[in-house]
Amino acid sequence: MAGNITENLKACLDDIDALLKETPSGTVQLPRDTLDEINACLRNVMEGAAAAQDALTESESRLRLIIENSPDRIFQQDENLRYTWYSGAPIQGMPFNREKQLAA
Repeated sequence: MAGNITENLKACLDDIDALLKETPSGTVQLPRDTLDEINACLRNVMEGAAAAQDALTESESRLRLIIENSPDRIFQQDENLRYTWYSGAPIQGMPFNREKQLAA
């Protein structure tokens, strides 16, 4: 999906660039129908980007649900090896307080 958005945006920009090259330097006067075409093209790209963002958000939600319900413990650490996130409940027998550990 992101490839289509990129391709559509590149096509729009190429069309605009071609129109601008046809005009004398410093003068841009385009017919109303050309401006409408450009607007439609850019609107299409923006709608595609919004749809891609919605799909990404949904995918992230599903992945988080899977990870949170996994019997395996999955964690993330920063460059200082501090825990920034981990899945599920603490491991039994380990003194692991989520709020304290993530705040450390």
